[in-house]
Amino acid sequence: MVNTPSQWDYYIEFNRAIKPLDDLVVRRAIMYALDRDAVAQQARGDYATVTDSVIPDCFFPAYYNPNIEKYPYNLAKAKELLDTAGYLDVDGDDIREIPGFAVTPGLDAVIVFVGIFVAIVLVKNRKRREE
Repeated sequence: MVNTPSQWDYYIEFNRAIKPLDDLVVRRAIMYALDRDAVAQQARGDYATVTDSVIPDCFFPAYYNPNIEKYPYNLAKAKELLDTAGYLDVDGDDIREIPGFAVTPGLDAVIVFVGIFVAIVLVKNRKRREE
């Protein structure tokens, strides 16, 4: 079986107008901390192909950029980037604080809700594939 990307594309886009996603270091750290193979496996099983570009080289070779920066899964590198940029866990709650940014009341609840929602979707998709 030949693995080639399908036209079902999933990609990550950051809202760079909000903190901390407006910081290139944070975006790079997220990319290093993201186990794209595990996400692809959960989302599409053996039918997924991880690529480094929205335009895979097998579809449009003339538009593919082979020099695009690659982000292999490297949690230590992600932590190092955040540490160096001052994103530290200063209160010991395992959540890094954003330098110079006050947390809006209720924001933690929103983040938890979004995380739970994403987990539910992934579990439902996996159960459907197993049936």
